[in-house]
Amino acid sequence: MGSPSYSAGHDKDSNSAVCFNGSSQYIRVGDILDSVFCRTVAKFSVGGWFNTASLPAAGNASFIVAKAAGGNGPYQWYVMLWDDGTLRGTLHSTPSTSNLGTAGWLSMKSNKSVVPGNWYKFTFVVDGSLSDSNRVKLFLDGEKGSFASSNGTWGTTSVNTDQELTIGAGHAPINPFAPNNQFDGCIDDILILNRAMADSELVLPNSIGHNISMSKVDVYPNPTDDNIFIQFNKTKVSKITLFDNAGKAVYLNNNISKADQLTINIEHLAKGIYHLNLLSDESSTTKKIVVY
Repeated sequence: MGSPSYSAGHDKDSNSAVCFNGSSQYIRVGDILDSVFCRTVAKFSVGGWFNTASLPAAGNASFIVAKAAGGNGPYQWYVMLWDDGTLRGTLHSTPSTSNLGTAGWLSMKSNKSVVPGNWYKFTFVVDGSLSDSNRVKLFLDGEKGSFASSNGTWGTTSVNTDQELTIGAGHAPINPFAPNNQFDGCIDDILILNRAMADSELVLPNSIGHNISMSKVDVYPNPTDDNIFIQFNKTKVSKITLFDNAGKAVYLNNNISKADQLTINIEHLAKGIYHLNLLSDESSTTKKIVVY
């Protein structure tokens, strides 16, 4: 909406990030994924990268990604940049209706502030099966945030308030053509998973730097059923971890030699999706691996 522009993203790929002017540009994704966000016990993760051109004006905030704006009801939520440069992930509770609890919110806040002009990675995790204090997690550049505020009594039944999923802004209740809290800057690689990611998948270096470019590190074959070969191509990698889809580490190597190639045998692993995390002194990247 409003014809946003495009620029190089966090991985420096040209025209891969969407950039917004902070006033009239945003993305409407639609009233979708209710089977993920609005089920009885919601478990989901939302992540991505952002680079703000400016901080919101005093007393204001801007949405990076959201499915909430003025309406309560789980699992309406948003990830928002505040005027002090901190990031907040907020989950709304259910309306004041029988068996639904009392309308309110649960919010987590990043422990550090962002600086305009730099790329940052965020992940917002919701697990409706956990207690109030553990139901929401927010990570900024791999650093876990802290409790910010809460209100209301949390119920057990979810409802859908018809808020559309939006990127770069929120919108007035039930009116996606009325954007609010618009974001000024660029957003890249938004990812939504229908599961709560484990902390082990989210802890990355606290540096602001770009990901290790996968154009410099070759991982093959993929899919595979016996071995994974990693060609470093002179890229310095200090640690490699392979996680299963539940976030459990099934392979770890933090003593990597200066060899050009590393082989990981995966014949003993069950079929499924795995996540290969490569860590350098300054940055990190994760690649999905399919074992068949």
